[in-house]
Amino acid sequence: MVALPHFFCPAEKPLLKKLSWLLRPAFAANHEWAMRKGLESLELELRRRRGELQVPPPPGPTFPHNLLNNKVL
Repeated sequence: MVALPHFFCPAEKPLLKKLSWLLRPAFAANHEWAMRKGLESLELELRRRRGELQVPPPPGPTFPHNLLNNKVL
């Protein structure tokens, strides 16, 4: 069996429909960035599970989602 990615997401909001040509590259770039960061974390976790000793900690959050209880700030 072969799995093919399906990246079509219909725009249903009027403003999103009108601006989809402009926003699509930004969403695609964000997706690529998120997948790279996920792969980086996954590779670190696999190294940890294989028993490597000198594995750096995983990257922290990119944006503090909870501004009141965030330990990063």
